[in-house]
Amino acid sequence: MSEIICRTDGACGTFCAGIGYHITGEVEASGHRVVDENITSMESELFALLEALRVASLESSDRKRIVIYTDCRPLKRKICGNPNERDDWESYRQSALWLLEKFESWDIFHCSRETTREAHELARVALTEGRNS
Repeated sequence: MSEIICRTDGACGTFCAGIGYHITGEVEASGHRVVDENITSMESELFALLEALRVASLESSDRKRIVIYTDCRPLKRKICGNPNERDDWESYRQSALWLLEKFESWDIFHCSRETTREAHELARVALTEGRNS
């Protein structure tokens, strides 16, 4: 079975944010992007996850399995469906599930910052670019 591993991270500043992802396995890709909006740190983490899923789903030839690693425990909880989460996150959750369900199977794991180090560094690069623009 071919598997895609995505490590994601977001970095939030004043009036902008940066997102980063590092994908290995069947799809090999890394990237970062400035988000020119005043968003929360949770939203930056989500946007990084969504961007990685978008890239992986477009580049994958078979979409068998994807595994997401995030150092943001609340993001995992919000996406995987805790019934006690705020209703205003439901549309975000549905966006993530729409992308995740393009794969036959998927998992999201909370992990240490060290595991998402490459994505963290890319998110910081994007945040710095956003602050300097």
